[in-house]
Amino acid sequence: NPVTARLTGFTIEELLGQNFHRLIHHSRADGTPYPEYECPLFEVLETGEARTIHEDTYWRKDATSFPVEFAAAPTIERGAVSGAVMVFRDISDRRRGEMALKLALTTAEAANRAKSEFLANMSHEIRTPMNAILGLTHLLQQTDLSARQSDYAQKIRVSANSLLGLLNDILDFSKVEAGKLELERTEFRLDELFQNLATIVSTSAQDRDIEVLFTIDPAVPVDLVGDPLRLQQVLINLAGNAIKFTHEGEVVVSVTAQSATPDRVVLTFSVRDTGIGIADEQQARLFLAFSQGDSSTTRRYGGTGLGLAISSRLVTLMGGTMSVESSPGEGSDFRFTAVFGRPGLPLGTAARQAAPRNLRVLVVDDNPTARDIMVNMVASLGWSAVAVDSGSAALAELERSAAEDRRYDLVLMDWQMPGMDGLEAARRMREARPSGQLPIIIIVTAFTRERVASAAGSLDLAGIMVKPVTPSLLLDAVTNAYGNGKAGGTDAAPVRQPASRRLEGMSLLLVEDNAINQEVAREILERAGAGVTVAGNGREAITCVAGADRPFNAVLMDLQMPEMDGFETTRHLRADPRHAALPIIAMTANAMASDREACLAAGMNDHVPKPLDVDLLMSALERWLSPATGAPVAAPPGGSPLPLAGSLAAPPIDLPGIDSTDAMRRLDNDRELLWRFLATFARTEAGVADAIDAALADGDLERAGRLAHSLKSVAGNIGAVRLSAAAFDMQRAAHDQDWELARSAANVIREQLALVLEAARRTASGAV
Repeated sequence: NPVTARLTGFTIEELLGQNFHRLIHHSRADGTPYPEYECPLFEVLETGEARTIHEDTYWRKDATSFPVEFAAAPTIERGAVSGAVMVFRDISDRRRGEMALKLALTTAEAANRAKSEFLANMSHEIRTPMNAILGLTHLLQQTDLSARQSDYAQKIRVSANSLLGLLNDILDFSKVEAGKLELERTEFRLDELFQNLATIVSTSAQDRDIEVLFTIDPAVPVDLVGDPLRLQQVLINLAGNAIKFTHEGEVVVSVTAQSATPDRVVLTFSVRDTGIGIADEQQARLFLAFSQGDSSTTRRYGGTGLGLAISSRLVTLMGGTMSVESSPGEGSDFRFTAVFGRPGLPLGTAARQAAPRNLRVLVVDDNPTARDIMVNMVASLGWSAVAVDSGSAALAELERSAAEDRRYDLVLMDWQMPGMDGLEAARRMREARPSGQLPIIIIVTAFTRERVASAAGSLDLAGIMVKPVTPSLLLDAVTNAYGNGKAGGTDAAPVRQPASRRLEGMSLLLVEDNAINQEVAREILERAGAGVTVAGNGREAITCVAGADRPFNAVLMDLQMPEMDGFETTRHLRADPRHAALPIIAMTANAMASDREACLAAGMNDHVPKPLDVDLLMSALERWLSPATGAPVAAPPGGSPLPLAGSLAAPPIDLPGIDSTDAMRRLDNDRELLWRFLATFARTEAGVADAIDAALADGDLERAGRLAHSLKSVAGNIGAVRLSAAAFDMQRAAHDQDWELARSAANVIREQLALVLEAARRTASGAV
């Protein structure tokens, strides 16, 4: 017809009687031949079935092509296919529109990525001087200042921290938007994460008339595989918002198991508050970037409006979703799900003194939610509980139970209650009975230990727990109270039992090139009774193994060393049949699952991460100590394990840049040992920040990563937790070639190193 002639350039006379396929359908879009038997029209004639093709290419008389869509249907005469009717149309305009739309989308996506990358870069560039301001302000506050100067310095620090929080939000959001934020998959313990969360959120809650409570369903597995840092970030954001928008009442963080298999678990987290609530029309905007409930909320409470947007995206990366239920004036309940893996074996935990079984516990709290949570927590530990709502009711219950000869072993007493507070109730309990008949009393409070201890005066308490309480904190508090053998003291923090000489008679080879790490590991092992030989690299290790008077029971092997690394050393030893069964345990700052697999593939038996955890190290050694050359000597029968020096609980130490609780745990509460290691650290590591900066300036990210590798474990061993974490970030940056993360980590390393060096100066001068 005339339209066909116009579209193809052929005259009607030239079209009539010709083979349609050979004339205008002879080639594909790329110019290659199109066999006739593959032509849809041919198939219609062969099969008698209609066909519709949404996009194909036809050719004009002048050898130019144009896109078409067409439909062909057979004509049937006397039951047989006699021909076909075909309708086609030129779709060039549609193609141009689609191409324009695709280009617009690509341009928009590129612009969005560019915007996000610009925000990420700018926020990083601003973080650099901000970190310097914070670090220098902190150092300034350590000097002698007048009252006015100290006030100014504190206001600078608070303002700088506020600005840094906004920048961190922008940086995280930009990373998500630019597709640069990836989740880690590492093994972690949920109870430890909640311990950290409790420490962080309790500080914010203590300034308000609210209680923060945790409830973890006993069915929730404790050992998980995922990204604990990002999970904690989401929980901190939600809990922080809940505290910020709640003026009285409670904030409850709960976890339940939605589904579980041997290798994965889906958990549901909830953060519920009794705060101002959110209207329906505002809820739809909550998870949008740079948006809050309304402008008045932004003015009153501050913030970027990015926290929930970031949290929602992080939850999506964790395989879950986030939602909210809320009504104005009735509080809010933010919920999200997340998918986690489960480790093949339970993660190692610190050894605990066994708490008594079958305890009868009296829970005293005027908050019904807090009572229910504590009763369930007590039940999860295998104890029985009765709950009352006031101090007077507690006194009456103790009288009643004593008369019925079913005395309580333990009282968990809230402090601030109407009428009679917990301390007054505890005083009356002491006055009413001789100490031998009085249950152990632990005060549970939303305020600081110092405030409770000050208010308690001479009242003898077994411990103080600051809300939110976790099951592990409760177990530690009760264990500590019973371990003391009396209802005394004012601190419910866990106390490590004196360690036995678990490695008595063992001969161990420590292969480590860092002097501080050598010293730390040697002290730990020798205190446990082992004889230790130290080799500074793989070649020395091979010489030591070959020339030893008696075979080593095990080898503790660092991985990254000069001359010969741990992998090559292990392969060399395994090639000798005499050392085929020698236990070799990797002891390295490379703590990812892939690192562990690489160690096992090289022939090592096990993997212990740095910074060293004494219990993990001892457990690994005891698993693999060679039975052919001896076994650990048990503690004397009927007696207590032999104590290590400094094993009694030491009070916390206030040192800049140092987590003294972590340091004391790693060094068995030996303060003098920490002093010594700090001095060695200051001597050997003072220039590491400059060295890392020089490596980055030279464009050598790999060298910066190597420097950070050693720093990570050394810093961790002395309790410089933030410095160790920053060094680990630098390692990851080197591995991923992430210059943005590297520059950020370098700033934190410099800031934290200055604090740790200040701690070393104080200990050296006797100022602590």
